[in-house]
Amino acid sequence: GIMIQRAQSIYLLIAGIASTLFMFIPFARFEVNGQGYFSLSSFGIDSINLAPVGSLEYWWLLPLWAVLVAVCSIGCIFLYKHRILQLRLVRLTVIFEVACCLTYVLQCYNFQSTTTSHFVFTIGTFLPTMVFIFLWLADHSIKKDEELVRAVNRIR
Repeated sequence: GIMIQRAQSIYLLIAGIASTLFMFIPFARFEVNGQGYFSLSSFGIDSINLAPVGSLEYWWLLPLWAVLVAVCSIGCIFLYKHRILQLRLVRLTVIFEVACCLTYVLQCYNFQSTTTSHFVFTIGTFLPTMVFIFLWLADHSIKKDEELVRAVNRIR
């Protein structure tokens, strides 16, 4: 039933929302010698008080991974009748999130190595960690449900 599924539905919804926010909130800020800063978001680089710099290579990968994570997270909610499939899709979503994080770290590293700037944390910096936590919680809840259902079936 849908009652058992409540916890992971909430976890998956939060992961989906966090991944969606990641596309719109700047996820990194680079300060340049107190003159101003560059913000990195899924749409590229915004500069504040500074001349714009070159575009990022493969910047389109970040929104792609973020969209995949968001769509899979939200999609998993509707697979509540198929726990094993739901579990597999959650684990695939974790792989997409790993790819998103690796792309993110590489983008920040490449950007910092081409400019004289230092990294400043933003709210967006912590969104990928939040996504991981909620995907893990969803995975854990789905596994517990599956074990509960199997235990009930053994008793019958």
